[in-house]
Amino acid sequence: MIEKRKLGEVFKTVGLPPYTYVKPSYYGEVRADIVKPGKHLLIEGPSGIGKTCVVFKAFEELGWADGNQFHYLSCRDNDAETYIQAFFDAVNVGRIPEPSVVVIDDFHLLPTDRRAAIGSSLKRLSDRAFEQSAPPKAILLGIPTTGVSLLSEAYDLGPRLGTYVLTRAADRETDRLISEGENALNVLFEDRVFLLAESAGNFWLAQYICNKVCATQEVFESMDDPKILTFDLLGIRQRLMTELTQRYMTTAKTFAKGKRWRPRRSLVSLLSYESRRQAVIHPTRYRGRSHRESPGLLVRRWIFVLGERPQDR
Repeated sequence: MIEKRKLGEVFKTVGLPPYTYVKPSYYGEVRADIVKPGKHLLIEGPSGIGKTCVVFKAFEELGWADGNQFHYLSCRDNDAETYIQAFFDAVNVGRIPEPSVVVIDDFHLLPTDRRAAIGSSLKRLSDRAFEQSAPPKAILLGIPTTGVSLLSEAYDLGPRLGTYVLTRAADRETDRLISEGENALNVLFEDRVFLLAESAGNFWLAQYICNKVCATQEVFESMDDPKILTFDLLGIRQRLMTELTQRYMTTAKTFAKGKRWRPRRSLVSLLSYESRRQAVIHPTRYRGRSHRESPGLLVRRWIFVLGERPQDR
């Protein structure tokens, strides 16, 4: 008798997947840094790449619980800055808060000067490893380049900071995620190569697509008998595009319709074709590129990038 596992727990788009989590190659280093006294962590990467999951997977294996061994917050929370201020006020005068480990998600949303001040505090915290067996620790999660302002006032923080820049997953890692989901639900995806291509190295996107394929085939839990799943990839892509448009279209249009369209159009065009979801702007990078496409078309293509799906080239 196959143990019944729910679709939402197998291909999970919010939270840590219990059945389909694939540890990245750097996982062991992250876990080691978490328990190393005086070592802070900075994990950077685009949305959906697995920054929060890798930390919570390590906590799960360590047996740590939110509110006991660590406190998690997002800078989108209303009381985030108040908690962060209280935490660093305490550690700056030598006190050890409870919990003594703070996880700050969306760290990039803090003002630049606040991030720089936290960087200075972290250096002193690391030095307390000579005085305390387990000094307070900060784990910072944010988009690429988050660390620039963090290190602006504390260049010597570097050796005391475990920095991990997450990029797209390898196809073998995404393939493993899909295989574990197939085993959990007793299904088999047809045209698996298209799932890998659409996922584009993004774990969240792989979870989303596989979840949608199963739902359209009315697979809501583990099947008693094996089932081969066919799917309408264009239909799933359109549903994803609809969700991303609702989330990003207003922001994208506001940016694209600036007072001077030509330079902004160059930037939007560059981003829309950039497979790494970020771009280093240099005049020679896009000099001579044709920008004959309409602003609307460029913005729609850019939305794919904002949603962590590089545009087909």
